[in-house]
Amino acid sequence: MSKYRWGCKIAAVTAGLLLAAPVAQAAVHTVAPGETLWGISRQYNTTVNQVKSLNKLYGDLIHPGQQLTVPDTETAVKAPAEADIAADAPQDKPEPGSELYVVQAGDTLYQISQDYDISADVIMAANYLSSPLIYPGQSLQIPIVSNSADPKHPTIDNTVSSRGSSRSSISIVEIAARYQNCPYTYGGSGPTSFDCSGFTAYVFAQTGIQLPHNAAAQYKFGQPVAKNDLQPGDLVFFGYYGSASIQHVGIYTGDNNFIHASSGQGKVVTSSLADNYYQNNYKGARRL
Repeated sequence: MSKYRWGCKIAAVTAGLLLAAPVAQAAVHTVAPGETLWGISRQYNTTVNQVKSLNKLYGDLIHPGQQLTVPDTETAVKAPAEADIAADAPQDKPEPGSELYVVQAGDTLYQISQDYDISADVIMAANYLSSPLIYPGQSLQIPIVSNSADPKHPTIDNTVSSRGSSRSSISIVEIAARYQNCPYTYGGSGPTSFDCSGFTAYVFAQTGIQLPHNAAAQYKFGQPVAKNDLQPGDLVFFGYYGSASIQHVGIYTGDNNFIHASSGQGKVVTSSLADNYYQNNYKGARRL
C-alpha cells in the first residue's frame, strides 16, 4: 500500500467492548477537524501509545467524526511514565549521519522538509513513517552528509527521492488526508462538509492557490498531465457516463489512487482510478 493511500482505517469500538469496560475508566471522544492523537492524549492526561492501544490503532491517522475510546479524566494518568514518553518518540538520539529534530506544535512534514532543504520522502524513509502525519514532541531523524568543500558544515543528503515527492504535492496530500470521511454536501466548501470542487478548492487554498468552486472551471487551470505521468497533488477530472463535460474532480495521491468528496458514498474517500466507473469516465488531469 502506498504511503499516500489514506483508505479508511477506523478502529471500531463495539458496543460490547464499551459495555464490558468499567464506565468510570473509559470515555468516548469524537475527533474534531484538525485534531491529532498527540493533542487528544494531552487532553485526557495520557499518552499517544495508550490511546492507540485502547482503539487498536496501528498508525497515527485519525479523521473528523471518528470515535475514540479514551481514559476517563477522573482515572486518567496524570503524568505519563518516562517509558511511555520514550515510546511516543521513535528516536531520542541522532543516528550516525543524521540530525535529531523534535517536532513543534504546528509543524508539518512539508515545512520541516523545506527548512532542511530535503525531500519529505527521505525524512519518512529515515523514520519508518507510513504517512506524512507527525505530532508535537515526536523526534525525527534528518539524514545529513558532510560537505566535502566544508566538512564543518553538514549538508542534507537529498539524493534519495521518488517520483511525486515535490514539496507542494506533499503538502497538498497531507492537507487533503485530514478531511478523510468528512461528510459530502452539495455546495459544501468546508471545513466540515464538501462537494467535489469545494473540497479541492479548500485544500489548494491552504497552500495559497485559489481555485473556483466548479470542477469544469478548475479543469482550465494548470498544465495538462498525461495519465501515466500523474504525481501526488495533481487534480484528476471525470465526467458522467456518456457526458463529454467535466462533472467531478479529485486529488491524485499516488499508486493510482485519488482522494475526493464522493456524492455516491456521502463523504470524502480514497478511490482507485482503476475502478470501472472512474476508468471509463476519466477526462484528464492538471498540475498547478
